[in-house]
Amino acid sequence: MLENLATGFVLVAQWQNALAIVAGAVVGYFVGALPGLSAGMGIALLLPFTFYFPPLTSLVLLTSLYSAAEYGGSITAVLINVPGEGGAVPTCFDGYPLTQQGQPGKALGVSIVASCYAGIASTIGLILVSIPLAQIALKFGPPEYFALGIFGLTTVAGLAGKSWVKGFIAVLFGLLITTIGVDAVSGNSRYIFFKSLYEGIPLIPVLVGLFAVSEVFLTMEELADRTVAVRKFSGSLPTIREYLGTHLAMLRGTIIGFVIGIVPGAGKAVASFMGRGCWRASPLPRQPTTRWSAAPWSRCCLWGFPAPRPRPF
Repeated sequence: MLENLATGFVLVAQWQNALAIVAGAVVGYFVGALPGLSAGMGIALLLPFTFYFPPLTSLVLLTSLYSAAEYGGSITAVLINVPGEGGAVPTCFDGYPLTQQGQPGKALGVSIVASCYAGIASTIGLILVSIPLAQIALKFGPPEYFALGIFGLTTVAGLAGKSWVKGFIAVLFGLLITTIGVDAVSGNSRYIFFKSLYEGIPLIPVLVGLFAVSEVFLTMEELADRTVAVRKFSGSLPTIREYLGTHLAMLRGTIIGFVIGIVPGAGKAVASFMGRGCWRASPLPRQPTTRWSAAPWSRCCLWGFPAPRPRPF
């Protein structure tokens, strides 16, 4: 295995592959930051160009694009409260309040460090324990999937905080929306009023409408009284002490993302919500001594902000 890893590093260090990493990262940032575009769409758009590249270069390019797009979704989530993709929805809850308080650089800095931290750790874990864990994941049956689904729904309902009834109603409403379309098992149509609903309601347009449109109306209503003190990014990045204060959230989000990513059927959105929900439900650790350490979850919390940034594989 070590020989294969060494060979892989040598191949990636070649100039054409290194250039493909940079190009894929740049394109991925733009794809992830644009609401309505996902990493899968970016790969589909870039796939025709890979026909002219060697297989290894094409693989490196698409992998780099996917990884960068996963982080790019948090850029708009932090700056304008609009998630670029489904996994960035929990990032809006704590990232945008930091922007409103004039600290967008801190939120973006912690977000990219958390994404890199989780990506590197998950890759190492994937190399070491992927085979035995994959064998366990393949043994998942209907009872395990049912238990996982109930756990995920209760976690999402718990994100409502003290208003757990509202969270439970929102979960039921979301389940009702997912029933629209043609049943994958029986083939029966459910709540189809237009031909465009045969495949159900896609997730990305719903997220764009839910967050972007609502934010536009809120901005129009509060335009006269709403002021956001945004500092320069160069002077508002997190300090080393603040980075170190987020290591517990990064570690927990990495573990949750790695475990959820192995389970078939679960994705980054489930891992993100579970990461934030589990961090909120856990006993609060000793907070770092920073000006943001006392910020509650309802406002903004820099030291718990990386919790929704896991990287499932």
